Amino acid sequence: LPGRPLADRLGPANAPAYGRLAAQLHAHAVGFLPPGNPPLPHYDRLFPFDQPEVLLAAEPGPLLPVERRQVFRQAADRVEGAIASLRVREPMRLLHGDLHVWNVLEHRGRLMAIDFEDLMWGWPIQDIATAFYYLQHRPDFAALVDGFRGGYEEAAPWPEGEPGELQTFIAARALVLANDVLQMPPDTLGDLDVPEFFARMERRLRAVLEGGAFAG
Repeated sequence: LPGRPLADRLGPANAPAYGRLAAQLHAHAVGFLPPGNPPLPHYDRLFPFDQPEVLLAAEPGPLLPVERRQVFRQAADRVEGAIASLRVREPMRLLHGDLHVWNVLEHRGRLMAIDFEDLMWGWPIQDIATAFYYLQHRPDFAALVDGFRGGYEEAAPWPEGEPGELQTFIAARALVLANDVLQMPPDTLGDLDVPEFFARMERRLRAVLEGGAFAG
C-alpha cells in the first residue's frame, strides 16, 4: 500500500480519521468469521498470546521487588475484572490486535491499516487501548483521545462501557509487554534499558490504580 506511517504525522487534526478507521474495522468485524476459522488468540484473559506467563509468577528480584510485584498484581486484577465485565456485556469479535500508528498508513488524506499479524478475538476497547498505549507519553494525549473518539462515534458507538476502561486496557498492554521483556534473551533487547522499563511500568501502573492517566 502507498503512504507514510501515521506515526509521522498524527495530531489532533487527523485523530478523528484514525478513530473512524478503527470504528469501520470494528463494525465490519461484527459477525465476521475469517475463512477457514484459523486458530487465533483470544483476549479474554490477561495474556492473550501463546507465550509463557512468567510476570506474576517470578520470584522477587532486582526487576521485580516485592512492592513492584504487588503493583503489577493489583493492575492484573483490575484488568481481569474488566475482562469479566466485557464477557457479560457483548460477544467477542475479530480485532486487528496491533492498530498502532506504525501500522496505519496515510496517503492523500486516506488512512489504511496494515500488518494484521496479531489478529485476535476480543473487544473493541482492547484494540483502541493497544493503539493508545504507544501514544500516552505525548503531551497532546488527551486531545488525541478526544479527536479519535469523535471520529469513532461517527461510525460506531464508543465501546468504553465503564469509566476508566480505556486506561485499564492500556495498562493491560503494559503487562503483556513486561511479560515479554522479562523472558527475552539479552541479545534481542537492543538498546532497551530493562531496569528503567520496569520502573516506568510501575510508575504508570500506579497512576492508573490511583485513578489517573497512564502517562509519564
